[in-house]
Amino acid sequence: MKWLAGSGVATAAGVLVSDRMETNVPGVFAAGDVAQSQGKSGPEPVLANWPNATNGGRIAGLNLAGIRARFRGPDSVNVVRVFDVAVASFGEREGDRTLVAEMPGGAVRTLALRDGRIVGGQFYGDVDGTGVYLELMKKGTPVEALEGSLLSPRFSPAALLLPPPVPRRVAV
Repeated sequence: MKWLAGSGVATAAGVLVSDRMETNVPGVFAAGDVAQSQGKSGPEPVLANWPNATNGGRIAGLNLAGIRARFRGPDSVNVVRVFDVAVASFGEREGDRTLVAEMPGGAVRTLALRDGRIVGGQFYGDVDGTGVYLELMKKGTPVEALEGSLLSPRFSPAALLLPPPVPRRVAV
């Protein structure tokens, strides 16, 4: 971070920012791959990826516009191509249960669950829908009732929005 020498902006592995994406210099904000947010026990690791960069930029922009917004911390997610194979990874690698599914075309998906909620996943060969599973994880959505269809190619999160079935009344 030599380029910031003498600026007064605090750095570690990146530019240190508050949960508003503001540096230690009032009115100076940082976002993107250079920003390093503060966690409960100190600076979080810099997780340089598109979702974190855009989320941090959105929070910085809102605060610059006078709308108080808070960055909840970087998401542990990455999507890359390795030797022409799409790979996505998010959250933790292990939970108390692991779901594994072989998808069409040789793709493989795994989801780590803990207490009926997604805590992480790895997708190889087909990364479509990664964001849906990431959001289910971030929101702590209970998915236990959907375990049988959770990794189906036709899985839709709409099933989580449906109200429970209403018992039918039978006329006697």
